[in-house]
Amino acid sequence: GDDAIRTSYNLIDQHFGTIGKSYRIGGDEFAVIIPTQDIVIFEKACLDFDESIRQYNEKLYYPLGIALGSVIYDPVHDMTVKLMMHRADTNMYKAKRNTVKVTFKVP
Repeated sequence: GDDAIRTSYNLIDQHFGTIGKSYRIGGDEFAVIIPTQDIVIFEKACLDFDESIRQYNEKLYYPLGIALGSVIYDPVHDMTVKLMMHRADTNMYKAKRNTVKVTFKVP
């Protein structure tokens, strides 16, 4: 449990910490705030992140799964941080239902 949380954070920070700030927001939930809207940089980080998880899982008997839900700040829909996080959570749950290890959605 604790090792999985530490490993998850380290992988998240390794790939997204260079373009934003990574946080553990509770339990097994993490957030990354990326101050750019350059989708190409974000997509590259997501692909590299997915590959790192794949490589990490090659060594494990029980694979590590991390679902990713993302949004770009939208002042019309994101009047509060809570609303923005709800949109990201919705995207994460969609990714989980589709059994995609790592995915991203942009409004």
